[in-house]
Amino acid sequence: MNRDRSNYQYALLNVAILQADFGCLSEAMAAMDECIATARENKDFPCLNFSLSWLYHFRNIHPGEMDDEAGQSVFGSERTGLAFLKEKAKEGKMWSVLSSTLLNEANLSLSKVGVPTS
Repeated sequence: MNRDRSNYQYALLNVAILQADFGCLSEAMAAMDECIATARENKDFPCLNFSLSWLYHFRNIHPGEMDDEAGQSVFGSERTGLAFLKEKAKEGKMWSVLSSTLLNEANLSLSKVGVPTS
């Protein structure tokens, strides 16, 4: 049975992404929460890092969908969250997650000094 659930967190990740693409935002958040919990339980750090990166991106695109408590408990401040994601991506040699985190960090820095990011 353990073999049957070895990729469960990846199925949840895909479900969350599809639900977000089709506008089912609260369902996407529920699936992503379960994905993160399952990835932590299984110690699947690549999936966990990607999920947290996606969650950070989701939070920036849809700030009203994620309540403040959930966002703060996962990331703390934006800078802290980005530093965490950057460090974990380096440790796991997940270069795509690292590059998107660096891009988000640059956008955050530009938005703080008033330079348009779009």
